[in-house]
Amino acid sequence: MYARIASLLLIATLSGCATTLSGPPPAIKPIATCLSKPQCDAMWSEALVQVQQISGMRLQVATDTFAQTYERIGPNRMSAYVKKVPQDNGRTAFEAEFVCGGCGYLPYDAVNLFTTNLNVVGGRFEQAAHYEVTAK
Repeated sequence: MYARIASLLLIATLSGCATTLSGPPPAIKPIATCLSKPQCDAMWSEALVQVQQISGMRLQVATDTFAQTYERIGPNRMSAYVKKVPQDNGRTAFEAEFVCGGCGYLPYDAVNLFTTNLNVVGGRFEQAAHYEVTAK
């Protein structure tokens, strides 16, 4: 629920996207990752929703490993892409990028919100696995 509220607040902020840059850009959170197929599938589904909600643009391309919104039209509009990248440790990472002309550091905030929302979905699987192990 908190992630949805944060998404709505960012979307409202993005509608008045033009900002001035002050200070260094915000730190980017570590990339969201998954381990099991069900967890990865759920997080990928959420990733497709998030790139559209956060950017305000519909998907132009979506496969099982890559998705991209339509290109932004004019300044103060955001476009996005996300891809699934296998890692050496057996996990899969969800790399996202948001692009916006004239939006200041909002693309950084968008990536952080994207990561937070994916981690919420992925965390549900880790909690379920914990309860399953302790229940045995």
